[in-house]
Amino acid sequence: MIRIGVTNRRLGTRGSGVAEYLHHTLTALGPLCADSARLVLFPPASAADRVARLYPFAEVVPVPDAPFAVMDHWLAPRLMNRARLDVAWLPQNALPLGLKAPAVVTFLDLLYLMPEYRAYPLHERLLWPPLFRRSARRAAAIVCISDQTRRDALRLLGPPPERLHVVHLAPGPEFQPVADPACLDDVRRRLGLPPRYILYAGSLSPRKNITRLLDAFRSVRDRIPHDLVLTGARVWGMDRLDRLTAGTADRVHLLGHVAPEDMPALYTMADVYAHPSLYEGFGLTVLEAQACGVPVLNSTAPPMPEVAGDSTLLVDPTSVPALAAGLERLCLDDALRADLRARGFANAARYTWPRAAAALLALLQAAARPTGD
Repeated sequence: MIRIGVTNRRLGTRGSGVAEYLHHTLTALGPLCADSARLVLFPPASAADRVARLYPFAEVVPVPDAPFAVMDHWLAPRLMNRARLDVAWLPQNALPLGLKAPAVVTFLDLLYLMPEYRAYPLHERLLWPPLFRRSARRAAAIVCISDQTRRDALRLLGPPPERLHVVHLAPGPEFQPVADPACLDDVRRRLGLPPRYILYAGSLSPRKNITRLLDAFRSVRDRIPHDLVLTGARVWGMDRLDRLTAGTADRVHLLGHVAPEDMPALYTMADVYAHPSLYEGFGLTVLEAQACGVPVLNSTAPPMPEVAGDSTLLVDPTSVPALAAGLERLCLDDALRADLRARGFANAARYTWPRAAAALLALLQAAARPTGD
């Protein structure tokens, strides 16, 4: 039985893209590992009890809470080296310094190497590229969450192509239409939702293209009965958001962070999901919306045509008129919404976490060096 180590400071949390990827992968890995592998998790000490409750099938080794560089590249790898691991899985781009076990690293996207998207502040764009390059050189295998991410890795980092493996993400099993009227009414009341709305879910960052989405909504708001609802935290580069919503405050609702348990109901009650992003590693919220029965206005930017194909209404995200026309068409065309709802269900069903976890486990087993546990 091989011992698989996993470390990330978001172990035990929910809500962020990395946290959801970790949670759903580990939940699906548990049953698959029962007879062939032992998961050993290295969370921050402050989250260790929660991690033990979430993943009772795993061994938990707390890592003292510390700043990023100290925890991820000093404390965690030393504890992992003492744990007699046969292989490690690093779910967020970077191979820790000093880790001795062979490792499989997941590249979620290559945005740290793409300054044109203004996804991160300068100090992060200086910190992360060397870690990506080190991972590309030393990882036994690299998981890419889309074909586009694999192409970006080949173009920007140049690892041997045979070490890059595409393993798609999936919507969690909780993402399905919510039928309970009491639950829907409760979420609508607590979040202050309007009767009909277009939804966007995700971080409010420059690459998410929220500025153009707001401009497009402003141009069609008098012709549609829908408000615009935005979830997610404001991050670097979006301090102008209040000014951007000036004059539309009665029709634009900024919800901030929404609890994960409320998201299926929030999706279910939306008439349209808008995804105008300029670049994604995968675009998981599109599948979450589709799994809840929401028709999607989608970006033609990579990798969205790969992930969603013809199950969404694709528009040029750099064109405000195209975004506006797409919003108006979806909001007013009942037949189109019904067609995309059916196509969306079928598309979302193509992706499952057990399938993704099985592909990851196969890579971990191939990379492992058994120690005769």
